[in-house]
Amino acid sequence: MYNREMRQNFARVSLLTVYLLVLLLGVFAYNSLFDALQGRGESVRTGISGSGCEARTVWRGSSSKAFGIATPDGKRTYYIHLPQGYESYRRYPVILAFTGKNMKISFLEKVSGLNALPAIVVYPQAMRGTAGAYSWQGAPYSPKVNDVRFVGQVLDQVQQKLCVDTARIYSVGISNGGGMSWLLSCKLSHRIAAFAMLSGAYYFPDKQCTPDRPAPLLNIHGGKDSVIPYGGSKRKKLPAITTWVRARAAYNGCHDKQPTVTRPSRTTKITTWRNCPYNATVQNVELTQARHDWPTSVTVPSDDDERIIQLGNSRQSVSTAVPTAFYIWYFLEQHPFSTEAMREFSKHRP
Repeated sequence: MYNREMRQNFARVSLLTVYLLVLLLGVFAYNSLFDALQGRGESVRTGISGSGCEARTVWRGSSSKAFGIATPDGKRTYYIHLPQGYESYRRYPVILAFTGKNMKISFLEKVSGLNALPAIVVYPQAMRGTAGAYSWQGAPYSPKVNDVRFVGQVLDQVQQKLCVDTARIYSVGISNGGGMSWLLSCKLSHRIAAFAMLSGAYYFPDKQCTPDRPAPLLNIHGGKDSVIPYGGSKRKKLPAITTWVRARAAYNGCHDKQPTVTRPSRTTKITTWRNCPYNATVQNVELTQARHDWPTSVTVPSDDDERIIQLGNSRQSVSTAVPTAFYIWYFLEQHPFSTEAMREFSKHRP
């Protein structure tokens, strides 16, 4: 009897020991992965804890909720999607996401993959324009409303309802929504840190875009886009994308004699102006075979020598196709808002 109890107690202790070892190994593995990601310069941060903030409006993470707002142009709507594992006391980054002409928000949610990012995603609803299609300010077919003011009001409400990291508010848009994202870079750069545009329709006059500070810009455009042609359109009064991007780099004061050009695949050309004051990077991703849509992925080059492999007598970098939303997120997270930069720029602005 005594020996049997001893064996049972020993078995319990052994099981407990194994459990603790597994737990410790799990913690070690997680920390190793965390350190590895940090070492590669990848963002693993979702929200800022210990911020002394508590959201006033809370619902389940990985889900969306609609809100109404009164504006001088009438009652309007926007949707907020909370990230997976949302915690009400953490300050999260915010992504403003803008649909294309007559595009449903539910469609953008589905094709973009933005809801998978560790951020609060806000989808403002456009109003009907002159042709009856939902559209944003700045285009010939846009409604006669002030969408810039509307976005400012939306940001005010979102910051009142939820815990927001105000240094990490970003804007993303496609097509007409891409044009809206750029318009915001001209008008709301004092509140929004960085901007991304896909298949952007840049009707707004370039010379009238004089933001409060140089704005980091990511432009992704298809070489076979027939709606917003990469080479521009005189009939639609749209600039050539290459010309437009160079003009924005010049406005940002980028000092690159020549931008960095990488070709991670036969159909991908990435041009980057990095030597820009106040970290106001400008990057253009040309997808030569892409059309007027949200691309599923962007091919990126290796950023370290360990991924360089020997193929015959030539050295070629290993490239990886990553979801477009992740590529956008990586760019945005490298460019948080800096009030110091804006103050310094204001001193030297002509």
